[in-house]
Amino acid sequence: MVSREKIELLPIKLNTFFKILKYFIFIVVLGFILSRFDIHQVSGFSMYPCFNDGDIILTSKRKSNASYGSIIVFKKANSDELYLKRIIGVPSDTIVIQDDGIYIFSGNTDIVDFFQYDNCSFFNENNSSCCLKIPTIDSLNAFPSAFKKIIVKPNTFFVVGDNMNNSYDSRHFGLINSNQVIDIFLKNLF
Repeated sequence: MVSREKIELLPIKLNTFFKILKYFIFIVVLGFILSRFDIHQVSGFSMYPCFNDGDIILTSKRKSNASYGSIIVFKKANSDELYLKRIIGVPSDTIVIQDDGIYIFSGNTDIVDFFQYDNCSFFNENNSSCCLKIPTIDSLNAFPSAFKKIIVKPNTFFVVGDNMNNSYDSRHFGLINSNQVIDIFLKNLF
């Protein structure tokens, strides 16, 4: 009879062990997810129509993937406030700011992207840039010296909001350093 009690207690101990193991695995998986991703709430309309005020977004902490067209979360220098903007200038680009838009010269080439302030939407269903791009200027030398020209230095980005008429961005506070990037946008949750 003693041996029967031991056999009956063994399944209870194994059941308890598996419950503890299940919770342990859950905590490890949750910790992994929380160490790789963040959830943010959008405040304001600077990224409209891509994001509305109050939208909840999922971001990745893998900052090394930030590149042209990426939507990033960053902290402006000397501030704890987070910003959500799109990268349109990467190292070695030259940015020319005019009254009607922003011209981007990629590297040392004469290739031009033009982002017009009015009716501009960078976002499409693939989350790629689809803003109005008009190559109207064929050379950086075509601009008079009076226009504001910014050369994007190594380890920096030029960022703007998709709603460029209602955005506080690199046109106002300048380039951001790559070490200011906190997260990269992955998905609009709701």
